[in-house]
Amino acid sequence: MDNFTVFYRFNFITFVVSEQKIPFFARDKKYFFRTDENFPEIFSEFLSDAAPINIVVVCKRPLTKVLRYLLDTFEFRKAAGGVVSNPDDERLMIFRNGRWDLPKGHVEKGETIVWAAMREVEEETGAKNLAADRCIAKTYHIYYMDGRWILKQTAWYDMITFSTVLTPQTEEGIEKAVWVTREQMYKNLATSYSSLSYLGEVLKKRDTI
Repeated sequence: MDNFTVFYRFNFITFVVSEQKIPFFARDKKYFFRTDENFPEIFSEFLSDAAPINIVVVCKRPLTKVLRYLLDTFEFRKAAGGVVSNPDDERLMIFRNGRWDLPKGHVEKGETIVWAAMREVEEETGAKNLAADRCIAKTYHIYYMDGRWILKQTAWYDMITFSTVLTPQTEEGIEKAVWVTREQMYKNLATSYSSLSYLGEVLKKRDTI
């Protein structure tokens, strides 16, 4: 592990072990350097309304210890979702709360992460007979709910389905479940939440190699 990123709304904070290891998705954006000597001040700045677009924290301690600090500070929850393809090489997306999104949800007690990912995709989109491949990436984002701060880890899996009929889960606020081209998925994710924008950059980089 040489870096990892935590997202909050449309801002992100990246922990790196040296200033030369700025992640690829941050290199063309405005960022501000901090060090890991005072975590409370960093997170106070990051979670404020006036937070910079991107904070890069250069760490003197091992990143595993930094991650452990986060796990001890916030309530930790796991989620999983899918980047789903069909035989026409289209990608499955949902439109929820005014933004493009990918299907995902919480891992329930007793579930494996990959099973949770497939269940959530099917529930939110109606896609059937899903097959999951490897985990593409894990994203971490922070949000506030019921008087406490939550750190959510979302594992994203490659999936494929031969069933193209979709039914959006409207009771979960999903207005649309649609198939789009790969290029359109990149564009939609770029204007979504920062964690999904990051995932889109990971996918785009992978797909062009």
